[in-house]
Amino acid sequence: MRSCLILFLAIGCGDDNGNTPVKDMAMPVQKDLTVANADCDVAMQNCATGQKCVGFFDGQNLVGTCVANGTVAPGQACQTQQSMDTLLDNCQGGYICDNLFGNAAEVCRKICATDSDCGSGEKCGDFLFARAGWGWCSTTCTPFNTSAGNCPANMDCGETVDSAEMPDPNVETGFFLCKKTGAGGAYASCMGDSDCGVNLWCGIVDQSTGNAACLPNCSDTVDCPQPPVDAGVAGTVTCFPLASQPDNAGFCLPQ
Repeated sequence: MRSCLILFLAIGCGDDNGNTPVKDMAMPVQKDLTVANADCDVAMQNCATGQKCVGFFDGQNLVGTCVANGTVAPGQACQTQQSMDTLLDNCQGGYICDNLFGNAAEVCRKICATDSDCGSGEKCGDFLFARAGWGWCSTTCTPFNTSAGNCPANMDCGETVDSAEMPDPNVETGFFLCKKTGAGGAYASCMGDSDCGVNLWCGIVDQSTGNAACLPNCSDTVDCPQPPVDAGVAGTVTCFPLASQPDNAGFCLPQ
């Protein structure tokens, strides 16, 4: 099972034994931060008037801290502010500025704790892979489904994200997202999802070198093809199914 944290181009991701490589494109950075206690709940937004609760990395976990409230309304274009430890943006409280792994516009998206906090056709995703108990809402899609309306034009249902609510820590739950469809085939080098073709996403395949390649998705009926020797993939590629997905659909990763 993955257990990882993404912060400001930082991803540290692995199974409970630290064996699974990172899920998505990013470069790891080192942090030396003073441990701080959470002073608010990001999902509940329980800061004082004029403030909002945002994610803060306390050196070990993603917790909540109060900052000045933003002014940008839900669904509107927004901007993030670079920080080594805090998720800062100009969105109003209860929303976060994000572009869904680069596959959508950067707008203020609703913060959630469960799928019921989101709108019709949306789910609550742990886009930081932080297991913090909150995430934000995103439209989902059906994997390996090419029917009209499953994804917008020039996109495919190829990227995945963990669910923000995981009732069983031993079972990985998550859902699929529409991603931009590129030209790269399986295990081709990539810089982002948009470099990869249908049912392929861009992920790091060797943590020691940072090499990234277009990785396939998988299910009970779709196996993970093994990469060619010269693909720069460290380890054997294995299917990691997501609970509740049709045919146990999931993603392929080397381990």
